[in-house]
Amino acid sequence: MPKFLEIKCLTISIFLLLIVFLAFSCAPKRQVIDPQLEGERFGYLQDGKTNRQEIIDRLGNPLHSYENGRIIIYPWIDMKSDVYVKYDIVLIFNENDILERHSVVRVR
Repeated sequence: MPKFLEIKCLTISIFLLLIVFLAFSCAPKRQVIDPQLEGERFGYLQDGKTNRQEIIDRLGNPLHSYENGRIIIYPWIDMKSDVYVKYDIVLIFNENDILERHSVVRVR
């Protein structure tokens, strides 16, 4: 392969890696909440038991909904003293509107 093609391929590869790196570094970082705090604040969320209507009664209509309502997300802000910490409550339901699984993640 001629030398200029090698340099061109190398330059393109480095450029693509840089784009991927920048895309991932700009994405919001999420961190799972402390299980004890989750239990205190969201103990009513029980996988396999809690139904959609119970959650809507407590939290209201969700801010975000995906996959025809199968996945819903509620924002939650914890006001510890003067510091506000933002979390997302991610809920996934089965076909019978029973909570299949959930997580509370910190959004940075």
